[in-house]
Amino acid sequence: MKKFLGLILILGLAAACQNETNKPDDVLAVDKMVNLLIDIHLAEARIEEQRFRNQDSAMMTYLALEEEVFARHQVDSATYKRSMAFYVSHMPLLDSIYQGVVDSLIYRENVLKSTKEQHPLVQNRIAYSQTSPHPQRACGQKPLWKSGKKKD
Repeated sequence: MKKFLGLILILGLAAACQNETNKPDDVLAVDKMVNLLIDIHLAEARIEEQRFRNQDSAMMTYLALEEEVFARHQVDSATYKRSMAFYVSHMPLLDSIYQGVVDSLIYRENVLKSTKEQHPLVQNRIAYSQTSPHPQRACGQKPLWKSGKKKD
């Protein structure tokens, strides 16, 4: 009986480990997926905060932000979609990814709250960055006209 239970335990562990080793090469690693999803959800939050009246404008702005997130993480949308499809079919891995996303966002929110309480000037800068049409440029980066990029 003990041998049978031991065999089941070993087979169960092998099956659990097999999910990780059978991950295709073109699927993003768990830690990279966590960081990518954090930035995607922050981009979505920026769109919600801006309260667009026109759904098309919101979608165009979101797609531009999403493109910036992909560029920052050196990922294309096809790889992201393949990775999401893989992790959706492996729910325990997706659960652990989203636990990392939620933990990180909660941590960032707590840091932001404590920073606002300690430094009122930071609160004004944060408020400005949330209302800026280009929040990433509100925090000290070059304006679009100085970066040499064409504005759409």
